[in-house]
Amino acid sequence: MKLWTNKKGFTLVELMVSVVLLGIVLALAYQTFAFLTGTYTRTEKKWLIERDVKQTANRITRAIDRSYAAKLTNTTPTADALGEGDRCFYYQTDAAGNGYIYFVDYDPATKTHLAPVQVNELPVQAAFSNESAAGEKKDNLVYYTVTTESPDSDYSLETATWLANVHQSVVVADGETSPYSTLIFNVAQDGVIDISVGNLGGAGCFIATAAYGDYDQTSVMLLRRFRDQVLLTNEPGQWFVDTYYRLSPPIADVIAVHPALRFLTRVALLPAEGAAVLVLHPVFSGVVLAGCGLLYKKGKRKASRRRNSQ
Repeated sequence: MKLWTNKKGFTLVELMVSVVLLGIVLALAYQTFAFLTGTYTRTEKKWLIERDVKQTANRITRAIDRSYAAKLTNTTPTADALGEGDRCFYYQTDAAGNGYIYFVDYDPATKTHLAPVQVNELPVQAAFSNESAAGEKKDNLVYYTVTTESPDSDYSLETATWLANVHQSVVVADGETSPYSTLIFNVAQDGVIDISVGNLGGAGCFIATAAYGDYDQTSVMLLRRFRDQVLLTNEPGQWFVDTYYRLSPPIADVIAVHPALRFLTRVALLPAEGAAVLVLHPVFSGVVLAGCGLLYKKGKRKASRRRNSQ
């Protein structure tokens, strides 16, 4: 069926093919430029690092903002040491020296503490305090600072949360001084706390990662950024992302172990990457499309001259 009829007789199929081809051109141009200069790769990595810091701070804020009791300490508590209803965030480094924040939840139904859950994806430095970096101190304010440990970024974020339900000042451990590595809090909660609610897109793009074999590959980072800055900002996009993450893991597992499927998937993802480039990098897209248009017009003029000379 024709979409419209003009002198050239464009059809709906031809239009769709043209759009897909433009997406492929944009994606390939983006990949080539990123490979040759590394500019966009560094930009994407820096953005992802900063996003992880913001996501970590947001998760802590959502978990503690309704607390009616809070304590700061430098002691990492065991489950047995935590009281009934207590939850906690604590900062700890692993054997390689990478720092992560962990969350220990409490299940009121079973009256047990759950296993620690890692909050941040990328290594950070983190600390809790009852006063700001500038030395300001107010009742019921908890400050926490998260700083990247990546050479690609020096981003640091200090967040303060006012605990309106705490009737006295936040308790600090005897004999210990700020900053603290652990925040223990108690909050009225019927069930466990889902710190992933409202996240900024912590999960990876399963199919894209399987196809390219690298979580930090340029195209994978581009698609994650498109997901976070475009799809997750509206309800249809959120529905698509939720559906994608329910269905894609088993598909990604199959793709990851078959080289031919990985190649075909990379080709199939090119139009989506082109759309992401168009939205996230409009100036770059405009330059590429303008160049393609000039080449197309130049080719048409040459073809016309050849026909006229015959």
